[in-house]
Amino acid sequence: MTGGADLAAPADAAVIQDLTPAPQPTYSNFAQAFLTRYCVSCHPSRTSARDFTQYAVIKTNSHNIACGVSPTALTGCNGNPAPGQFPIGHGPFPSDDERNRLVLWIQSGLPQ
Repeated sequence: MTGGADLAAPADAAVIQDLTPAPQPTYSNFAQAFLTRYCVSCHPSRTSARDFTQYAVIKTNSHNIACGVSPTALTGCNGNPAPGQFPIGHGPFPSDDERNRLVLWIQSGLPQ
């Protein structure tokens, strides 16, 4: 017996995850790609009153987008549109994490 402490790594050391927070979502680092992947097929550029390729259109419609994209009911939405309603169609569909990040981006003032 050496009398010293066992300095071996704990058995669960491999489970430790990177806890570096994700960067604050912005239009350029997250929202634009989200909208392109999940929304533009129904709200295409220049052929729709809701052209989701245009930041100004997103900003104008941000309340409804947040209400319909959020996986859970948001205050002030009153169920219209219903949570998780957007996107409508055959997919692909965003994960709840992606949905929450888009809502965070909107609630943070839609930083570019």
